[in-house]
Amino acid sequence: MNTGVERVFNRLKSRVHIAPLFVKLNDQIEGLTYLLTLGVRVLTVTEFVLRRSLEQDQVTLPGLHPENKHKRTDKPTRSGS
Repeated sequence: MNTGVERVFNRLKSRVHIAPLFVKLNDQIEGLTYLLTLGVRVLTVTEFVLRRSLEQDQVTLPGLHPENKHKRTDKPTRSGS
């Protein structure tokens, strides 16, 4: 079972379509880690702001469920809950 951190990185990788990278130098590892962490932070803040805005405006978004494009949701980033 994935932890919360793993789930966030998996979501980021699926949205950005990151391919496997092979790095050899410590500077490359540090840079990639920094870049991925920054991406996770931006994604998390964006999701928070979106959820809060949808809640305040009491609106829902359509088209986010692949199995049913007409289904609407007010929590677009929660998967499985």
